[in-house]
Amino acid sequence: MLNKLMNAIRKEIYETIEKLGYLDNQVIPNQDAIVLETPKDKNFGDYATNVAMRLARVARKAPLVIANEICQNLDINKILLSKIDAVAPGFINLTLDLNYLSNIINKVLTEGSSFGSLNIGEKEHICLEYVSANPTGYLHVGHGRGAAYGDSLSRILKKAGYNVSREHYVNDAGNQISNLVISIYERYKELFGLDIILDNDTKIIDKYKDSGATIVLVDDTIGCLQKLAKHKRSLYDIPVIAITGSVGKTSVKDIIYSVVSSKYKTLCTNGNLNNHIGVPLTILELDKHEALILEMGMNHAGELHTLSNIANPTVSVITNIGTAHIGNLGSRENILKAKLEILDGVNHDALVINNDDDMLRTVKYDNIITVGIDNDSDYMAYDIEDKVFSSSFYINDEYVKLPVGSRAFVYNALLAYAVGRKLGITPNEIKDALKNFKLTPHRLELIDMGKIKIIDDTYNASMDSVKNALGLLSRVDNRKVFIFGDILELDEYGEDIHREGLVETPDRIARMYEEIFAGMNEDVSVHLQKRFHVEDNQMILEKDIPFYSMCEHHLLPFFGNVHIAYVPNGEVLGLSKLARCVEVFAKRPQLQERMTVQIADALMKELNPKGVMVMVEAKEHMCMTMRGVKKPGTKTITSVARGCFEEDKMQEAFYRMMR
Repeated sequence: MLNKLMNAIRKEIYETIEKLGYLDNQVIPNQDAIVLETPKDKNFGDYATNVAMRLARVARKAPLVIANEICQNLDINKILLSKIDAVAPGFINLTLDLNYLSNIINKVLTEGSSFGSLNIGEKEHICLEYVSANPTGYLHVGHGRGAAYGDSLSRILKKAGYNVSREHYVNDAGNQISNLVISIYERYKELFGLDIILDNDTKIIDKYKDSGATIVLVDDTIGCLQKLAKHKRSLYDIPVIAITGSVGKTSVKDIIYSVVSSKYKTLCTNGNLNNHIGVPLTILELDKHEALILEMGMNHAGELHTLSNIANPTVSVITNIGTAHIGNLGSRENILKAKLEILDGVNHDALVINNDDDMLRTVKYDNIITVGIDNDSDYMAYDIEDKVFSSSFYINDEYVKLPVGSRAFVYNALLAYAVGRKLGITPNEIKDALKNFKLTPHRLELIDMGKIKIIDDTYNASMDSVKNALGLLSRVDNRKVFIFGDILELDEYGEDIHREGLVETPDRIARMYEEIFAGMNEDVSVHLQKRFHVEDNQMILEKDIPFYSMCEHHLLPFFGNVHIAYVPNGEVLGLSKLARCVEVFAKRPQLQERMTVQIADALMKELNPKGVMVMVEAKEHMCMTMRGVKKPGTKTITSVARGCFEEDKMQEAFYRMMR
């Protein structure tokens, strides 16, 4: 059904471009050459085509112009479309009428079990052989794939019109079945706590046989590590605090550790060993501990789900939802969804969040504890005195001091305070812990070298943490020096800014802006000094002077033509000077209306003519095409009349000459 609909759309587009005279047999030889793609963003419709951009070269027109013409001439009623749009630089977006779905449903109800049947095979006979479990190694569910693939393929082929014969082989003897029996037996011993060896690799066994160690050979070492950690965690009935977020996980972990360890013997993630290996390794270090703090990182969906099910946190903390790993996850909404996987463990007693984060503020949870500065929360900071190397504030009437002067650490302290209170730690105990809290080395670390003080924030870097560090540096009164190295982990932004093509881009942009804004440093009078005396004082018109300028509101281009007429008063300018005058005012951050006035007034002042008429015809304002209303092809015309051109008859003469 959908194939028929897509073919109908291609056919209608093909006939439309043929009617418009754009058909080129080399570029678009037939309707099948028209590409229909499904946009990633549903706001762009159900399908999109680039046919206008493919035709632009042969049609010698802008792709967007061709796209608009196709949209205006396409009969959407014939092909079950509700909407069709032309968008820059020349795509055509097509939105289906929902009636196509009801047509499919009616077809399913009418045809019943025969729906979807084809006759591609034309009853051609096919013999398909496939086998069941083939355990040449250790048994796993994947060994059933042969049967699953074979059965599925045979059904698809039969539906496509082939005459299918199936031969399904079942292994019931030989070495393969012997291995299957051994696998089952070793699994039996594993379940009853007996020593097992799941491999006959004598080299490995011989290497360690005299060490006295129990040898367990496994197919998946990471999976085994995670299972061991999960089992180890199940033996401890203690508070487990899990921390995640886009930025500041390590700092929050450190400050929560300072609070929790003031009352409980606490095990904490070392450094930022926060992944699928680091978290299990930390759990396996549990001994006589009374509390466990785990930092949990992630770069893709599903990772926190795994870690949460291993650690089974009792309290989870989410610091913020930023842009880290947006390249993998696509949006902040998806990042939030991935972070909330930390709740997938079974022992959760509370979720602690930053209530000033716009994404976290939307989270609904049965037992949620909120902290904040700007928004009403369970624990709030106020009367903040934020100095460079220290800060003080109140948390719910409790006076708190920190040995670091960053607003980000105020939030960190709030999160630690909330966790501490949840674990029964008194306000005074928490305040003492916060006052004496030690930063992770290289994390906003102050190095005092006498006259010189160094703020070392080289522990790890994302764009958000760099912003925080720059915010702290900006408050230093004395001379400031910022040393900025490569940020080599920018996959979260979906782009490698260190690749060859981008390395010199900042320099190129700087040179470009020097060129396109050159008029800011030019005096137009310099170009208007060269004049010639004349006796004839008839109107002079120079039209279609091209210009390119930048809108001062968005620094996006607008461009078109300028038409200038003037009546001399004994002197005329060289024709090139009018173009120079236009260029001076165009090469500035501009408004079209202002530029029109500036050109007219400059000519009146420097040339002293009897009158001036200036018309600016902008073919495109990119701030209207690329953003906002997104209305490409809109022309904007402005005009200014000075002196004798304020009379109607002179303006009429101007417009006659323009024709």
